[in-house]
This record gives sequence, structure tokens and C-alpha cells, in this order.
Amino acid sequence: MPQIPQQLWREVIPIGLLMAGGVILTRALGWLQAPELMVLDGLMRSRSPETTSETVVLVGITEEDLNEFGGFPLSDRVLADALQILEDAQPRVMGLDLFREMSNDPDRVKLGDYFSQSQKLIGAKVALNAEENLNIPAAPELPPEQVGFVDVLLDPDHKLRRMILASRTWSGDLEYSMAMQLAMNYLKYDGIAFSHGDRSTAPIRLGSYQVPRVTASFGGYQEIDANGNQLLLNPSTGQPPFRILTLKDVLSADFDPSTVRDRAVLVGMTAVSVKDTFYSDAIPHTVLTESFGQNAALRSRLYGVEFHAHAVHQLIASALSGRPGIWVLPVWGESILICVLGLGGIGIGLWMRSPWRSLLLLATASGLLVLVSLGLLQWFGLWFPLLPLSLVLVGTGLTTSFFDRDLRRLLEERKTTIVQTFESVHNGPLQTLALLVRGVQDEQWTSSELSLKLQDLNQELRGLYNHMEDAALDGEEILLLQNQEVLSLQPPLDQLLHQVYTHMLERPFPGFDSLLIRLAPDFSVLEGQSFSFSEKRSFCLFLEEALTNVGKHGMGSVSLDVSCLLQDKTFVLRVINRLPHPLDITALELTGGQGTKQAQGLAKVLGGTFLRKSEGKSFICQLSWPKERSQSVWRYSLERLLHLSSRASDLSKQAKDNVS
Repeated sequence: MPQIPQQLWREVIPIGLLMAGGVILTRALGWLQAPELMVLDGLMRSRSPETTSETVVLVGITEEDLNEFGGFPLSDRVLADALQILEDAQPRVMGLDLFREMSNDPDRVKLGDYFSQSQKLIGAKVALNAEENLNIPAAPELPPEQVGFVDVLLDPDHKLRRMILASRTWSGDLEYSMAMQLAMNYLKYDGIAFSHGDRSTAPIRLGSYQVPRVTASFGGYQEIDANGNQLLLNPSTGQPPFRILTLKDVLSADFDPSTVRDRAVLVGMTAVSVKDTFYSDAIPHTVLTESFGQNAALRSRLYGVEFHAHAVHQLIASALSGRPGIWVLPVWGESILICVLGLGGIGIGLWMRSPWRSLLLLATASGLLVLVSLGLLQWFGLWFPLLPLSLVLVGTGLTTSFFDRDLRRLLEERKTTIVQTFESVHNGPLQTLALLVRGVQDEQWTSSELSLKLQDLNQELRGLYNHMEDAALDGEEILLLQNQEVLSLQPPLDQLLHQVYTHMLERPFPGFDSLLIRLAPDFSVLEGQSFSFSEKRSFCLFLEEALTNVGKHGMGSVSLDVSCLLQDKTFVLRVINRLPHPLDITALELTGGQGTKQAQGLAKVLGGTFLRKSEGKSFICQLSWPKERSQSVWRYSLERLLHLSSRASDLSKQAKDNVS
């Protein structure tokens, strides 16, 4: 990981933890409940298919059955015949999801006799409404221990996800659901005992398996009605989930008795006209989808008897084969995870150092979170807090990345300001001061001449303030040359280099006085080449520094040759001055440190090389770089557009500050 300023750590970590706390608080207030339930439904549907249940058989009474056998409700005789045929096939237990109160049907005696004699049938009733007139009693012939309630509890989005296994009625009686009754009676044949305390909220055990109970704050649920002992449904993903028979199949004996033997059989309505349907997006395959395909209007609909069948299958499979029920981490555990992912997002934002790269990595990490959540749900039944973890990961990651970018940009601007200030001082007043020192040492000037030159140096130093103020407004678009001349960096590079050359040759440097030959430079080979303002600035400073060295240290120079050539797809910008004697570059090496660093930095950006050497009576300063560079014209145009936009924003802000 690149070095990260301590200031950044100090400022972004509290922001990340604050965002994590915000996600935890938002979740605790229930504002994430609806989307978290939607995510859970999506994960439920995305699990790999299971085999069709070998423990549960569904007998659905269809529209065709109603048309053939006298409509709804079915006659007592038809229902008694169907139940007797099923029981003769020797199922372990049967559940009747139909209400059969006393009727005037002449065949009621036959049905009543079956109810009172059957040891395997579990009947249905509605028992948990506060208003007694809304409850529906079971058939009076059934013993109380062979009756279970079929009350359901809908989530705020009107979806059915939870099954009530045990609850006290408003009169104080402890009752069990039909699904719970069916599961405990089925497992009794395998020697698996049912245990439950005298409180409805006490843990329910089927042998060694403890059924996970939904609490008021259970995963994505927040402050829900958690009365009684509730189970979050973990529906079967089989295609289909259960073997399905119709009433006609049963009455005509058109089924293999072995498909019913030793099974839990549920009988109920699967006819749309009866309106015993609920919404559930968690179940990928229902009776309706089997009948009508993945019709958008029917995909999330399932019959009540189906829901009970899924619950029975879940309880039996968990007790027999360890199929997991849905459970969640404790609230404190999920909160720790959210904080850890928040810090992880901060780390990604600091590591990538770019909002776009951070976004790509955060998207990849979020995808991995989805896969992890799906795997945990599939294999362990863990409802992982996917949505809050993804929110805090992406939120802190992007916030940190943008914050990091802005802070680094600010630090870079400060660094650039310092460098530009030093360059201006180095190439201006320091050069003038060096000439003054040399003149004093050589006793070239009188005291009055020296005083005038010192006054000029004073004015030059004071002029730096105006230049830096202009630079703060215009950014990289201007360059202060020696003698306080401001150079706009808007023109092409070939024109800028020519302006620098002309300006420098007008400076009163002793090395220029003795020149006999000045070869006019030709920079036209650079026409059409695109460079950023920063690169243009560096090119101009390179040429200014090279010519300054000639003027300061090349006393007695005979010729000056400044050229720019294209050799073997490589640009070469070269400054050569020749003297009548070999050049001692000791002084040049001591004073040219900043210029050398600047030229080496430009060479690195260009992917080229910088060379400065003495060959006999010639001194060479050379910069070379490849013609084919990664910075294309469109990239330069985009940089220019972004730069202008940023400058416009800064100027607008400054104007507002001035007005205020």
C-alpha cells in the first residue's frame, strides 16, 4: 500500500466509523427492513435446486376437481372417501387444511366417523384472533390433540415468510400449528422426541435439533411482532418441491400407494377461485408456476397448504438430516461486522487512490459478498447482513476515495506552489544574485552601479508576489520567466520554446556577449504534438535553465546551437555551446541541482532521458523522448477540459468570497 499521510488516517477513519454507525442506526430504526427482506427473497430464489421432498406429499384440490365433484365446498362423502383412500395407503400422518364444522350434509355421519376413528389425521382451525367471532373451530369429532391452528402472520410488505409454530390464544391456552403437529407426529416414528417448555417462547426441540426462533430483532427484521414461537421459512428449492396429487388422482386410485406410504400428506385447496393464496417471493417453484409457468402475475403466489407443506418439510428435514433452519448472528456480532466492513471500505479507498478504481474494486468486493451470503444461506442457513455490509463497504470506500483524492490534490497543489515558487526564485533572483556576486568578486561595478543593481534585485523579488498571485488564479497556464516576464502556456510548445529562446538571449549574461555564431533554433518538428500545461512548463524551464547555464558559466563562448530533431522516432531537444577552451563544470554542478531535478522529472514523465555533459570544448544539455507517447490527443483534450472546469469553479468561489 502506498504511503498514506497521517492527516488522512486521522480524518477518514472517524468518517468511516460514523458511516458505519449511521448504517447500524438506520437498520435499528427499521428503515432497511423492506430492502433487506427483498434481498433475502432474492438469495432464497438463487439457491441451487434440491431434490423433491421424500417426506411430504401434497394433495391439491384443483379447479378441475371442484368442477367434477360438485364444487366448493366439497361434499362430506367425497372428502371422507378421499381421506380413507389416502389413509389406506399407510401414510405416517395426514393434515387437512380445510375447515369442516358441523353441516346438514346427509353424509356428515360418514365423515364424522372417519374423524373420530382416524389416528393419523390432523385437522385445522383458526385460533389466534382476539375477536372470537373471527376464529374458526375445528371439526368437533376430532380430538383436541389432533388439531393445529393454521393462522399466518404477514410481514409489513404483505409477504408470507414466517410460520407460527406455537402460541398462546387470547384465552391463555398453549396451541401448536398444524405444521408443528404434523412434524412432531411424523418424527415420532423415528424415535425423535418433541420437547417444549410451558412458555410459548421457550425453545422447541426435535430430538437434538433446536428450532431457531424469530425474535423482535432478527436479522433484517426490526421490532416486529414476535409473539409465540415463530420460524422463518427455509423453503425447499426442489423442482417441484413435493410430489403433488390431485383429488381426482386419489378418488380414481390413479397413483402409486408407495408415493404416500410413510409420508406426511397434506390435503388442501389449490384452486384459484377459493382465494387461499399468499404472496412470497422466496419460493422459486410453486403449484401455480408448475401449472402456468413463470408468469409474472403468478410467480409470487402460493397456496396456504403449500406454505404449511414447506414448513413441515423444513422441520422434518432439519431433525432427520440436519438441513439448516434460518438463523442470524447476534445484534452485536452484526454490528462488529458492519464496522469491520466500514474499515475495509476505508482501506480500499486509501489503497486504490482513485474513485473509479475504488468503485471497480468495491463492486467486485460486493459481488463476493453476495456469493458469500448465498453460500452461507445455502449450506449453513445463515441470514448474512448482506445489504448493510454492502452499503457500509461501498459508502465508506467511495467517501474515503473522494476525500483522499481531494486531500492529495490539495497537498499536491501545495507542493506544486512550493516548487514553482522555488523555480521562479531559482531562475530569476538567484541567477541575478549570482551575477552580482561574481561582479563584486571581479570588481566590475562601482558602488553606485551595484546599488542600482541591488534595487533591481529588490524589485525583482517583490515582483514575485504578483507573479505567485497570478499563478494562483491561472494555475499552470502561465510561467514567470527571468526578468519578470510572464509567459502564457496556451500556445503550442514549438512557439513557447521560441519565445523562451528569444527572451533568454536578451538577458545581460556574460556568456552571451562573446558569441560569434548563434544558430537560429527550429522547433517546427514539434508542431501537432500535444502536451499538458505541466509538461509545457517543464520544457520551458529546461530550456531556460540550459541557456542560463550558458550565459552564466560559458564566458568566452564562441557559438550556441539550440535544436530540436526527430531521430529514429525519438525527439531530441539539445543545447550546445562551444568555447575556445575546455569547460570546467564544477561551478555548474554545484549550482544546477534544482534544474537537474526538474529536467530528470520531465524525462521520467516523457519516458525519455536527460543528459548533461562536457565533450572537449563543447557543453551539451540534451533531453530526448519517444515520439509515440501514451498521452494521446483525446486525453490531452480531456485534461484541458477538466482543468478549465476546475479553474472556473475556483474563480467562481473566489468571486463569491470577494463579494461577501
